[in-house]
Amino acid sequence: HAAMTISAASGVIAPYLIVQLNGNPYWYLAGTLVGLLITPDLDLNNPNYSDFILRKIFPPFQWLWRILWTPYSLLLPHRSPISHFPIIGTLFRIGYIFLLLNLFSWLFFLFGNIFRVDTVSPIWFWNWSFFFGLVHVDSIHWLVDNTIKGKETFEDA
Repeated sequence: HAAMTISAASGVIAPYLIVQLNGNPYWYLAGTLVGLLITPDLDLNNPNYSDFILRKIFPPFQWLWRILWTPYSLLLPHRSPISHFPIIGTLFRIGYIFLLLNLFSWLFFLFGNIFRVDTVSPIWFWNWSFFFGLVHVDSIHWLVDNTIKGKETFEDA
């Protein structure tokens, strides 16, 4: 999945379309690279490619990452349409991330008297070029899952 994602991000057609639609190719590229971490395979309750990347960069963060994504992996069966289907899975993972961010924001506000914080506004961010990069990665992931045979035995090994 990762090799195909990187090749898609460095491709010509999708970034060209982003520019033609007045989007930002840098946000698209960021979306595809973030898509390596926020992969549809976060629905697995065991290490996946994002865990491997984080373990190489900063091992303690990989442990925290796994804790944050464990409820998601327990909630959804692997390769369910909610986690894997392009756009639907992308929106669901983005919603999960915003839910976590706003939960932490609310907890920070709850204990704000300690830090003298008066208000905390909900966290929200949207950029369609970034979103298209994430959807592009998810589409490639879904296509690979549904076209390459023998993948199941590789994942189970």
